[in-house]
Amino acid sequence: EALHNLGYMYMNGMGVEQNFTKAREHFEKAAEGNVTAAFNALGYMYYVGVGTFKNYTEAERLLLRAANADDGDGAFNLAALYQELDKNMSRAFPLLEQAADLGFWRALLAVAEAHEQGIGRPKNCTAAVVALKKLVETFGGVAGELRSGIQMYQERNFVDARQLFCELAEQGVEVAQSNC
Repeated sequence: EALHNLGYMYMNGMGVEQNFTKAREHFEKAAEGNVTAAFNALGYMYYVGVGTFKNYTEAERLLLRAANADDGDGAFNLAALYQELDKNMSRAFPLLEQAADLGFWRALLAVAEAHEQGIGRPKNCTAAVVALKKLVETFGGVAGELRSGIQMYQERNFVDARQLFCELAEQGVEVAQSNC
């Protein structure tokens, strides 16, 4: 897991100069040790072409391995890949549901949106409300986490503050992106 964390630090420039090649190398070593999060990280890199060339076949293989190990990030990223490749939600939606069940908040939001707007399935406002209710009950928004990051920063705990903001930014919290 330490190798994955080191890769994450290089990928996001946390305490080190950002270096996608070094990030990939550390993720690869972590994956050799069967670290699930490393499969997701490598799959994402191949999916978007960061630190390597785009390779959807390799991205799918790695993200599928992460998703099969109940990695919510991996399931979410694999859903995004399938949605891009297929131009529909047939393979993506079950993965979004899996990621949502694993507590990945962006997946809960995506599931709610799909039900509310009828994306890849009939409109179902009740299902949308259930997903949004679970999102709010589970996470209560990210305000508490943002406050924690600010408090860490004020206490001069810059490393932990930056890590929290980067994790929130990676999950799509826009206000955290300017602090990562």
